[in-house]
Amino acid sequence: MNSLLKFLPFVIIWSVVVSLGVYYQIPFKLIFLAGSLFTMITMWANEDIPQWIPSLIPFIILVPFGYLSFFKVLTHYFSPVTFLFFGGMILAKLIEHHHVHQWFFQNFIIYFERSRFLLLLGVLAISTIISSFISNTATALLMFPLILQSSSPSLMLAMGYGASLGGLATIVGSPTNAIMVNFWNEKAIEQIHFIDWIRFTTPMVLAGFVILFVVLAISINREERVKFHFKNIDVISLQKKQITTLIIFFLFIFGWIISTNLSFFPNEAHWSLIMASVIILFPFKIEKETLFPFKLLKEINYNILLLFGAGLAFADALQASGLIQILSQNLSSIASLSLEIKLFAVVILMILFTEISSNTAAVAIFIPLFSELHGALGLPLLNTLIAVTTAASLSFMLPSATPPNAIVFSSKLIKLQKMLRLGFILNILFALSITYWALKLVPLR
Repeated sequence: MNSLLKFLPFVIIWSVVVSLGVYYQIPFKLIFLAGSLFTMITMWANEDIPQWIPSLIPFIILVPFGYLSFFKVLTHYFSPVTFLFFGGMILAKLIEHHHVHQWFFQNFIIYFERSRFLLLLGVLAISTIISSFISNTATALLMFPLILQSSSPSLMLAMGYGASLGGLATIVGSPTNAIMVNFWNEKAIEQIHFIDWIRFTTPMVLAGFVILFVVLAISINREERVKFHFKNIDVISLQKKQITTLIIFFLFIFGWIISTNLSFFPNEAHWSLIMASVIILFPFKIEKETLFPFKLLKEINYNILLLFGAGLAFADALQASGLIQILSQNLSSIASLSLEIKLFAVVILMILFTEISSNTAAVAIFIPLFSELHGALGLPLLNTLIAVTTAASLSFMLPSATPPNAIVFSSKLIKLQKMLRLGFILNILFALSITYWALKLVPLR
């Protein structure tokens, strides 16, 4: 019986897709394409299925059935931003391996222990900063045992929510950012570079930081106030291997920034690949220890890189097949609504969708979808795509919404009722903030 229930989501998906396709008289080839797309998304969300399996569906469906050529599908798996993100993953693993994050936390958190509000501010700030350069999942996992010492629900939430927010700050902070930038750079004449993304997102990250701090500070109850302290937190000195790691970190950042302005310098993707190759292939030894042992390569989640390619391949197929154009024709009725209402509705849709599904998978599908539908909706393209990408990373209600949410909930310090209540308030506040920011602070394009 349990084995049959595993197939129920796929039965429901195909029933809905086929029914809608027949009702709107859509050709069977396009119905099959849509059904395959939602099957891939559902498989991504299923933890029992290895993520690399659905990521190869484009080769199984799109090529044999004539939607795209093999070479066209293959090129999507080797996009420039894939190399940029790969370099970021190597850098993050190097930082984790040498515990640079722990040094950063322990040496800075002591300056915030004078009051509960300062401590809340410190945990939120540190989590946001660290997750700007390593994944929000890794940030939450690395800070979890340190925050658990306090037994404070609010500090635990600050750590998890800060990790999600910090992922917006840079292209390498989250896979969703890389997917959006890669898609835009393939389609647009004016490219988005590493420094451009920081310029776009900094106002939103700062506004989000204030929202999180205020909401979490208000939520602190009397019983929790006594828990605002850490045990055995001491200042620790940097070792040679950690100093080397920091030098490499700043070299990465330096290259990503100046590549925008110097034509003779390698672009961001090539710089990431060069730096990653040097780290991996040259066995530097610091204090008789290899700086980047080969065993660390086994710990990297390469499924994310495959997911990039799968999402972009399906997006190309949706456009080439004409399915996007059919959907656009059925959206003319809502084009008369105000710009603010339409974008707010899109943001809310993304936040709610990612409460129950992978944000990376959602962005891989919805970015190409909205890039084609923005005209029918009457929305500016760049602003819509940035709003969709941002919204996908900021779901706060359910433990399943993001990996940091799940990690925070696993501490058993937070009751589901509290997460739902705070998450609902944060979702509404962030939806309003994203809508305002995307329309007022990002250049309309």
